[in-house]
Amino acid sequence: MNDRPSGADERRARALRCLAQLAAQGAGYELRGVRGWAHPDDVQARLGGYRWAECLGAMAESGHLDRVLVSASEAERPSFVYRIAETGLEAARPLLGTAAPSSVPAPGPPEATLRVHVGPGGRFALEALRDAYRRGPKPHRMHGEPGWLTPSELREPVDTWNRMHGSVGSYRSIQDTDIVALLKTGLIEKTHVTLAWGRERPVVLYRATDTGLTVELLEWDGPEEPGETAEKRRDEEPHQRRFPSGVMFGGGQ
Repeated sequence: MNDRPSGADERRARALRCLAQLAAQGAGYELRGVRGWAHPDDVQARLGGYRWAECLGAMAESGHLDRVLVSASEAERPSFVYRIAETGLEAARPLLGTAAPSSVPAPGPPEATLRVHVGPGGRFALEALRDAYRRGPKPHRMHGEPGWLTPSELREPVDTWNRMHGSVGSYRSIQDTDIVALLKTGLIEKTHVTLAWGRERPVVLYRATDTGLTVELLEWDGPEEPGETAEKRRDEEPHQRRFPSGVMFGGGQ
């Protein structure tokens, strides 16, 4: 009989180990009075190129993880952060050995106001748009409406930071995917304007929505910012990783 864990079991085991370590370190996001929460993007940054949202969602359904909604009502899709639950911790003990925490505190009641997850690049973009709104309108742009920026203006604060503080491995960036994600979560809006001079193609402008201006963003706490590092074994073949044979979740072939 082959008792080797399936690929799905290996992914679940890796996710459990990652989230158990965050809880033990008191790292990750803080929600409902406890730390240790992580978004699927954070798990992917640590563990490598697998889409973790479906895996973590299934583990929450099975009771191994706790889950909290961290997206605004305007978002096209709901977004969640996850934290290891007591049932998941018991399953993770063979992976962590003596490093496993004796227990994890249960989350408290939900916060009175929503906290939203935004990735690092999206955070830089949203901060630039919030700053633009606070600076007030440009009289000759969008009939004096405040907060509108072109794509190059949106990236200017990041470019300035990189010139002054950037070094190998610590450059900031705003990718097109970061902006698309902000649009899909309802935190920014986009428009096109045609200039009366100098350019035939319409110019794209972005602005933070009312929600984007006011919503509280989740803050990562820990030795690494989310997205900065990944587990060294991210590129290893599955057969090179070792998991205790007893860590099984069922459903594998």
